[in-house]
Amino acid sequence: MLLLLPLLTFVLTLVNLAGIQSKRAEPSNRLAFLQAAAFVGAYMVVSAELLSLFGALNVTGLSLAWLAAIIAIGGWGWRESWLSKGRAVLARSFPSLGIFEIAALSGFGLIIGLLFLVAVLSPPNNTDSLLYHMSRVAHWAQNQSLGHYATGYQHQLTMPFFAELTILNASVLWGSDRLANLVQWLSLGGTLIGVTVTAKILRANRIGQLASAAFALSIPMGLLQATSTQNDYVVAFWLISLACYASLRAVRRLTLNEELAFGVALALGLLTKGTYYPYALPIVLWFFIHQIRSYGWRKSLVRGSLIVIPVLVLNLGFWARNLATFGGPLGPSESVTSRVFDPREPIAIVSTFARNIAMHFVTPSEGLNAEIVHRLNSTLGAFDPDSADLQLIWRWNHEDLAANPLHVILVVLTVLGLLFGRRRLPGRPLAEYSLVAGATLVMLSIVVRPDVWGIRLQLPHWVLWAPVFGIVILNLRGRYVASAAVIALLLAAVPWTLFNSTRPLIGMQPDPKGIEIPCFLSCTHVGSILEVPEVDLLFANFRRQEDSAVRAADNLRESGCQNVGLRIDSRDKEYWFWWLLDAPQSGIHIETVYPVPELAKLFDPDYRPCAVICTICGDRTELHGLPLVGDYGAVKLYVGDSYVPEAY
Repeated sequence: MLLLLPLLTFVLTLVNLAGIQSKRAEPSNRLAFLQAAAFVGAYMVVSAELLSLFGALNVTGLSLAWLAAIIAIGGWGWRESWLSKGRAVLARSFPSLGIFEIAALSGFGLIIGLLFLVAVLSPPNNTDSLLYHMSRVAHWAQNQSLGHYATGYQHQLTMPFFAELTILNASVLWGSDRLANLVQWLSLGGTLIGVTVTAKILRANRIGQLASAAFALSIPMGLLQATSTQNDYVVAFWLISLACYASLRAVRRLTLNEELAFGVALALGLLTKGTYYPYALPIVLWFFIHQIRSYGWRKSLVRGSLIVIPVLVLNLGFWARNLATFGGPLGPSESVTSRVFDPREPIAIVSTFARNIAMHFVTPSEGLNAEIVHRLNSTLGAFDPDSADLQLIWRWNHEDLAANPLHVILVVLTVLGLLFGRRRLPGRPLAEYSLVAGATLVMLSIVVRPDVWGIRLQLPHWVLWAPVFGIVILNLRGRYVASAAVIALLLAAVPWTLFNSTRPLIGMQPDPKGIEIPCFLSCTHVGSILEVPEVDLLFANFRRQEDSAVRAADNLRESGCQNVGLRIDSRDKEYWFWWLLDAPQSGIHIETVYPVPELAKLFDPDYRPCAVICTICGDRTELHGLPLVGDYGAVKLYVGDSYVPEAY
């Protein structure tokens, strides 16, 4: 029930914003939705940072923070009559729909509903989630603070944290991680709203908006990530929000509320993932070009404070913690450098861009994949030796590796339509938006070092293209072709909705039984989420390690020990042990007793675990004075009352 507090905060904010817009000729409830998401997200960050200072980031502190927001927003809206006006605006905002629109929206609802089912029934099992996304959430919940702590994997501290903070709120108020996957799922829904309102701003009718939404919804990588605790869909949501306000700015001047929402969307995107930095740059430049044209340099700089202040305020805590621990706002300089691409020649940027596109044309044939790599390397290798690093790995239904070949082809066709059919397309803002959308992938190719896992980072870029696709196909091919495209794209989304490699509704196995079918192009790692035990889903990517981890956790619980140490390295999936021990809500306290050297100063010297889980102890029969009580292969368990701390 406590989870209703942030939901009610959002609803009241949305109704108030709808009421504020009521005097406009064409109030937009979808714009109000994007603004409400931004303002509530900003409040969540500020309240969490304040609670963290007092070690009160717990169920009581969060509940009181959201209750205070409800009272303040509700009281303000009632006094200004925004609530009554907003209710009236929302009540009359639902248009009459034709048969096709009802059918199409039903298709959208079915796919989104199935994804909801997958998200709720599946535990977090993505590799990065187990390494740091969910592990950091568990540490924050235990420590009741966002403060840095001793860990063996620095990503838990250095990576931007908005998506995980949202998971923390949901997990603490719900009492478990059951709803953790819904953060990405909600971002998918919000992204579709952002895509359609952006298409409308760029002069798409309702069929064009549906085509835009179908393009965005059917992106394979998006369908797979929408049920995980990764954060690329959260990035996509804040990016399309930013692009929406920039598109609106290309059409008219923004209100102060809208400019502030632009700044908050920028701030929260930066607080979500490092890839947002290069993605946002072309959009911000486009926005300020129009600001300067309207207001001149001086006034534009003054109004720019509505953008700069949210960025500074909302990111200050994150930057300050990293500065204090690592000496840089984004973490250790060498860590940042390792993730940033450093092109030596302009042709290297072309090579990186080509590699980013080539990854989408991976095939089931290893020989054909090798030929693609060979041809690309023979063309670009003389200018960019790194082109030889390109790998094409066929995992059509895996959330880290799934390609989007259909959408790449559709974008190419859309670009051709823009070039050769521009006389039949609406206005200059569409052309400007298209250039900016294309520039985002160029910026990603310039800034981010490409690797085999980088294909998932491109999701926000393909989402940005959705409004352009909807408008171009509608204006150049007419409503019937656009309608057919909606149906085709919704049908194309079905395989990735049903056959997620690690969270399948329908399993694909060599010897099918129950809710399973024979393997097609590849198998799923597990059977259907409707039949498979949750613990098997947790280890879907690493089935061979399941038995050892589960046995260690079972024996640890039997020992009655409540203070647990972890001696693991950066490759180990820390969250497995939090999940298996139901920590911290079970009362079991977990700390890393083998942090990276730079973080040893954060380890509590008074912490005395009565058990240590170790994955890197070799043949040791004693650890920190504790005897070995269980050797399970990949995991060893040491239990006793004579813990001896290691000198750091």
